[in-house]
Amino acid sequence: MLVGWWLVVCLIFDTGFRSSLIAHLTVQGKSPTLDTFQDIVERDNWEWCTEPWLYRGAALEYYAKHTDPVVKKIYLGMQVMAADDALNRVLRGRFSLIDFENYITVIVASRYTDSRGNTPFYISNNGISVMATFGWGIRQGAPFFAPFSSLMHRLEDAGIINYWTQKIISKRVKENRGAADLQLVTTQQDQTQAYTKELALGLNHLQGAFYLLFLGSGVALLALLGENIIVAYCS
Repeated sequence: MLVGWWLVVCLIFDTGFRSSLIAHLTVQGKSPTLDTFQDIVERDNWEWCTEPWLYRGAALEYYAKHTDPVVKKIYLGMQVMAADDALNRVLRGRFSLIDFENYITVIVASRYTDSRGNTPFYISNNGISVMATFGWGIRQGAPFFAPFSSLMHRLEDAGIINYWTQKIISKRVKENRGAADLQLVTTQQDQTQAYTKELALGLNHLQGAFYLLFLGSGVALLALLGENIIVAYCS
């Protein structure tokens, strides 16, 4: 009994060690993430880009007039590229896309994320603020300015605005996925209809049947000749 239980314990430890070793050797290690401009410029042979519509106005002024040497280096090495092309470059490695967080989050979640939430991209948690703020147009001396401003600060501090933003992003992602699924179903239906469309049968469609007919006739002929030879020799 003691030896039997000892063998069971050894089997459990051996199985656990083997599975842990296989998982360690199979799963690829994750490289350190890039969260800041400093992380990008410190990497050797690393490239980065932004989108054409973003590289203008306040964003371009931020890079061009910034006094930080790191931001200046980012500005000097900046490339301009569309989002899909840039994301494909990111997948190949040693490349980063600098974009609006909420905008690129919708694109990644809509096109490059599976139903389980797995995505090949990492979005930095340490973004930069290019624009100082967005404002509300209110006339000077309006009596409701003070309570309105207080309410906005309370919503921001409580996280309600961020919650609304995430809800809008999730809704947009669902709409994009639904449109993509509908387009895929429509394409599949068109392909099915084109495949099932009535066609006039020709010899090229029936040649397989003729090949099988000739093959069967040949096998039957050989079997008949074999029987005749056997009967001739036996008699």
